[in-house]
Formats: sequence, C-alpha cells, structure tokens
Amino acid sequence: MMEIAMFRTYNTMICSLYEQCDVESVKQELLGSLQKLIPYQYADVQVFYTGDPDLNDREPYLSELLFDELELKICHKDQPLAQVRLYRLRKKGRFTDAERFLLRSLEPHLEQIFYRLLCRDTSQEIVDHAITRINSQVHLTPREREVLERMFRGDANSCICDALHITEHTLQKHLQNLYRKLHISSRWELVGYLTA
Repeated sequence: MMEIAMFRTYNTMICSLYEQCDVESVKQELLGSLQKLIPYQYADVQVFYTGDPDLNDREPYLSELLFDELELKICHKDQPLAQVRLYRLRKKGRFTDAERFLLRSLEPHLEQIFYRLLCRDTSQEIVDHAITRINSQVHLTPREREVLERMFRGDANSCICDALHITEHTLQKHLQNLYRKLHISSRWELVGYLTA
C-alpha cells in the first residue's frame, strides 16, 4: 500500500502535470517527480509527433551499461503518443513490482496530457460555433470570449492566466460569471457546449 507521503507526492505530481502548457515542461516535471517516487539513474521520454514510430528503438550501448529498465508506452486509440523509460544500474537493483505499478498507474493521466498537447483536435470552427451559440443566449464580454476559447482548446488554468496576463483569482471570477449567466455550476457543463 502506498504511504501517505508517497501518495501526496504522487498526487502533487499528477496535478502539476495537468498544469503544464507544453511537452517539454511535461517531460521535465514528469522525470523530476518520478525520481522522488521511483529512483532511477537514467531516463528518457520519447514523444511522437507524427508518423509510425519505432517503440522499441534503443541506443545499442544501453543494454550493456544498464541492469533494469521500466517502460511505459502511452497511446491514444492505438496511436502512439509517447514513451517513458527509466533505467537502473546493477548496483541499484531491479525495479520493484510496486514501482512498476506506480508507473503504470500514470498511464491514463499521461495519455490525456500528451493527447491534449499533441493532438488538439478541437477545430477553430467548432470553438467559434460554440462561442457564437453561447453569445446568442447571453451577452459575453470580450474577456469571457477569450477565456472560453482557451478553455475549449483544453488549456490548463495556468496557461490561460499566462496567455491573458491575469491572475488565477481573476480567471475564477470570469468562470463564475459564465456559470451564473448560463445557469450551470461546473467547468464540465461549460465544456459540454462544444458537443451540444
């Protein structure tokens, strides 16, 4: 069973990963946080932007230097998005079953994060249509339109704040105003306008 301190580190890592705005930030946060949970000597995160990658491509010298490897392949609907590999030297021993489970438990989160960053499939036309539909029901301020557009594109709160040069508190105020105007109570209901 996961210790409380480890669970807190794990939970903080997941929350932080969702807040990252680009692939490089996700890679840095992931590897930095994993080092605290699953100590390793070497690691890499390979990201697949297009094409059919070779998921088994390894540097030939690694097999001679390294003793154990822990690997997680991240796919969305059978399309490879990324691959995480952690390595240990012989003197550090093998990865445990608990460490393997811990890495595998990140898969659904990493799938969502990499899919959001690599495959944003919400076209501008769909976003514009949803905003126009909302604006026909209630009056939106220009800032509320900007917040909606970025939210519909899947941006994390921190990314929206950075892009619009506003604080988290100001963003929450804009969201509360949108909820009030539309008689809804959550971000999920708001995102539902994309598919309605």
